Amino acid sequence: KLKVIEKDADAGYAIFEYREENKVFRGSLEVIDIVKDGRKLTRFVVQIEDRPSWVEDELLAKLEQKLRTELGSPEPPPTPRDPKPAPAKPDPPKADAPKPPADDDGPPISPTP
Repeated sequence: KLKVIEKDADAGYAIFEYREENKVFRGSLEVIDIVKDGRKLTRFVVQIEDRPSWVEDELLAKLEQKLRTELGSPEPPPTPRDPKPAPAKPDPPKADAPKPPADDDGPPISPTP
């Protein structure tokens, strides 16, 4: 129910008129493509002159609902990859392997004073 005054798909914006209580307010919608975590996303920025921010939030919520109805829910974000694999656990000692002799002379002594 907005009257589009001007739009430019290449630049990603539209200027519109928003009517409320027999008054006309000028507004704009900006579409921004971004890449976050290796994934393409689209952000929308709505601004309406002389209106509180909740009006802009309400329009964004309606736009989101319209897009979800027409296009479905967005894909879930990819699961993060572990940058390094977990270290391999050493093999447990074999039961028949000889055990090193016990050193009962106390803790090792450092060669430096």
